[in-house]
Amino acid sequence: MHQLMLRRFSQETPAQWFYFCDGSGSDETKAIESYLKTHFEAEPLLVEVHRSIGGCLSFSEASALIAKHLCRSNIKVANRAFTSFAIFASNGVTTAWQRRAPKYIQADAASPRRLT
Repeated sequence: MHQLMLRRFSQETPAQWFYFCDGSGSDETKAIESYLKTHFEAEPLLVEVHRSIGGCLSFSEASALIAKHLCRSNIKVANRAFTSFAIFASNGVTTAWQRRAPKYIQADAASPRRLT
C-alpha cells in the first residue's frame, strides 16, 4: 500500500483545510464516515495511516481506522482510480480534493477523438 500511495497519490495542493479533531479523544467515527461519503463516490477506499498500516476498505472500516489514528498520523485516503483524495493531518485538520482529468478526457463527447 505504501509504495502504491507514493507513486499515485496526488501532489496537488488542496484549496481548503478544515479543523476536524480537537484532540479530546471523542469518537469521531460517524463524522469521519459522513465526510468520506461526501467526498468519495464509491467504495472501496485506499487508506494509508503509515508505512505498515492501511488497506483497501469500506466506508465504515476506513472511518474506524482513521478515527483510531486521528491526530496521531498523517492519514492519506484515495479512491481506487486515484482521482479523489483526502488527508487527515496529525494537527487535526483535513482536506479533500479531486484530480482534474487530462484535457483529452475532457474533450466534447459529441466529437470523440481517436487516441493513438
